[in-house]
Amino acid sequence: MDSALDFLLHGVVDPADYVKESNSFLEKMKHKSAFELVKSIKEFTSYFVEGSYSPDEQSNLVHQFMKSLMDRIIMHRLWLPEGKEAIEQGTEALERYLLHKLYGVTFHHPSTDDMATDERFYYQLRRLQFIQPLHLDIPDRPLNDAAFELAAQELCFLDHQQCKSPREKLMCMLNAIKIVSNLLRHYGDEESTGADDLFPYLIYTILKASPRQFHSNIRFVYRFRSRTKLIDEPAYYLMQVETAVAFIENISCKDLSISEEDFQCGSRECEEKIRTGQDVIANFSAGGKKFLEREDSLLTGTITPSDSVTESSIVLHGEASHISSVSHPVNTSTPSANSLSDGPQFLHYHLSSHSTSHSDSPTPKISTSRSSPDREFVVEKFLNSEFEQLTVAELRHLLHCYQSLAHNYVTLKHRTNHDKC
Repeated sequence: MDSALDFLLHGVVDPADYVKESNSFLEKMKHKSAFELVKSIKEFTSYFVEGSYSPDEQSNLVHQFMKSLMDRIIMHRLWLPEGKEAIEQGTEALERYLLHKLYGVTFHHPSTDDMATDERFYYQLRRLQFIQPLHLDIPDRPLNDAAFELAAQELCFLDHQQCKSPREKLMCMLNAIKIVSNLLRHYGDEESTGADDLFPYLIYTILKASPRQFHSNIRFVYRFRSRTKLIDEPAYYLMQVETAVAFIENISCKDLSISEEDFQCGSRECEEKIRTGQDVIANFSAGGKKFLEREDSLLTGTITPSDSVTESSIVLHGEASHISSVSHPVNTSTPSANSLSDGPQFLHYHLSSHSTSHSDSPTPKISTSRSSPDREFVVEKFLNSEFEQLTVAELRHLLHCYQSLAHNYVTLKHRTNHDKC
């Protein structure tokens, strides 16, 4: 990037730092004396996927296991000489490792309507692509385009194959906000980065990036980010992101500097492009942080809800032990809070006493896919298209729809079989 634009990245976190922290933590876990810690992690991941937990229950299990294991790590001889900063890094590394491993059974939970909400919001973003900075009363400045492109790239990294921990996802959102805040500071004073000044820039950044799974990423952060970390600045800016999403969902010409006629005309043109497959959303995810392509070997293997139980080659304790890349078939039984006492010792929790959460209702339900103009067009287009006629983006969307359908089918099938028994 042009060195003249370096100021835009002031305060922006490089996710490579998180990988280094994680690798340092996992290297310690290879020591023979860490055998029992590794065993506990392996047992937890196995036990976690054997139960059909609601998002709230999953969240509570992860948070409680994290606290339980970190209490042991703090007193372990490998970490006793370490200072507070090293323990803090260990906590972050453990969260990253667990959520990378459990991503396939925690993200897009089948009992929620997260995928359907993602589709509706993504469609809304696509039909609002006619909106320009001037419609949001953003002054025309030479560095606007560079700042918005950098900020949009950060949001696009939310769906990157290695951005699977709540801290990394939150970092993407905060980085985007810091970039546009730096732009505001460059052209004004310190007071020009308040919520009112920042809000239109955040809205336009989200519109420009058009992330495919924005709702699910926000929910994921709320469910699994350490509750002691969702305070102060991170909590404030995450709330700003949610407010921007709500604004975009309900936007009208009255919220913009645009006539009703131009607003309706712009919407119709975008909808027509969507219907004919001509709309193009800029892809910013390929630039920048290429280190993420070099997936650190200690984090390979993500649990998915469709595979059988297997073991990976992730060795964390030499010949003595290794953490499994456990995958599992969908389990038809949902353990109650009391039944957890049948599991490993560290899982003797009482979920009913930890019900406060930003996530969804703890009662599992089958997600109902709501019809949308986008989905109706997709069905019609795919039924009448040859493989060679489809773009990469359309194939990716087709896979996304199939996965949603498969999740619902498997859940319904197993619940039907369970009811018969």
